[in-house]
Amino acid sequence: SAHEYGHILGLDDYYDYNQSIGPDGGIGGGDMMDNNVGDHNPYSKAILGWVEPTIVDSDLLDEDFDITLRPFASSGDCVAIFKDWNSSLYGEYFIIDFYHPSGLNALEAGSCGLFNDYGIRIYHIDSTLKQSISVYDSVWDLTKYNNSDTSHKLIRLIQADGLNEIEKDNLYGGNNDLFHTNSSF
Repeated sequence: SAHEYGHILGLDDYYDYNQSIGPDGGIGGGDMMDNNVGDHNPYSKAILGWVEPTIVDSDLLDEDFDITLRPFASSGDCVAIFKDWNSSLYGEYFIIDFYHPSGLNALEAGSCGLFNDYGIRIYHIDSTLKQSISVYDSVWDLTKYNNSDTSHKLIRLIQADGLNEIEKDNLYGGNNDLFHTNSSF
């Protein structure tokens, strides 16, 4: 399956293995590495080198600028917003894309946390590398955090409705978790 092939490429699971440790709910279900549906999210594709996010760091946040995001599934357009850009996608930042239920997202849109509406997805990423890495560590052991059994998530969907139901109630994401015109974060 595409999920298992994601592991061969080095992607981790984004679902929760142990509900007694850290926040629950993975990233809401609607992702190939969370619930085996839809496409890979922009973080996964960026780490694999399949897309190149537009980088925005704190130096640009005081300036006015426009960024156009076409549907991620067909364009790969995404933006990574860093407080302190260290020339690496291994760190803490937000990654944003324009989700559209097309391409790999079309078949199961509306089920298992996969959106059937279009809108802006915002993910909080903390892919900070471990302080020391052993030659015996696997590709899944490079970052301090994961979504499966750490007290802090590697990748978290920022929910536009602010209800935090994915983590609090272990629920699937829904269309109300997408940002739309006049939404704010």
